[in-house]
Amino acid sequence: MSEKKDSTPNMGLRMQADGAYVKTEGFTEGRSAVARVLLDDCQLEADDRLGGPAGIWGFIDTAGTEVIAPQYLYSSWFENRVAIVAKGQWVKNPQTGLYGAAEEKWGGIDPQGNTQIPFVFDDIRRFSQEKDRYVAHFGGWEAGGWGVIDRQGNWLMPPHFHSIFGDCTCRWIAFCNGDMENPLLGLYDIKKRQTAFAPQFEDVEFGEQGEVFALCPHDETYRKIADANTE
Repeated sequence: MSEKKDSTPNMGLRMQADGAYVKTEGFTEGRSAVARVLLDDCQLEADDRLGGPAGIWGFIDTAGTEVIAPQYLYSSWFENRVAIVAKGQWVKNPQTGLYGAAEEKWGGIDPQGNTQIPFVFDDIRRFSQEKDRYVAHFGGWEAGGWGVIDRQGNWLMPPHFHSIFGDCTCRWIAFCNGDMENPLLGLYDIKKRQTAFAPQFEDVEFGEQGEVFALCPHDETYRKIADANTE
């Protein structure tokens, strides 16, 4: 299969000349992510190996028609009509020969490729169950922090936290204090837009009806600390 040198800002990458894709993901909501370029971990700088399969990604529909041209450094699947993707460009380090992402910003698009979540975030991740909320990092990796946004990119929980738990309820979100020697979890109340419990728990679990159960240091059992109707 013939190849050509890419003339885009993604310098040094080689792209398929005949429109073929080097990788195709499964379909969700009528769209499949497709890559014209795919980078292995051994081709990437260490910091760029964490965002998922790296390459130049776009989307096709179920008829195989390219509806969103390959342009994103990283891509996820569509869920509730939003796909989380990253813009930027791949730049080759002349000393190491490895690629790194320049001007990397994360956002969300709709099935037509229109911006749904603005491309202003350092990273965006999905909750395991919530489809209309996302964990987002903002403000740069040195000075910024993690928070929670809605499907338009509005803050539900400000980006002031070291890390955020991978699950939540409609109202409660657990966060970590960032102390590596003594990591503890606190609880944020989205309804009141404030911290409800400062970091003090070893673990937090969420019930199906909005309950929150916490394990305190030196305890052997979880206790209920909040539910959907807590004042």
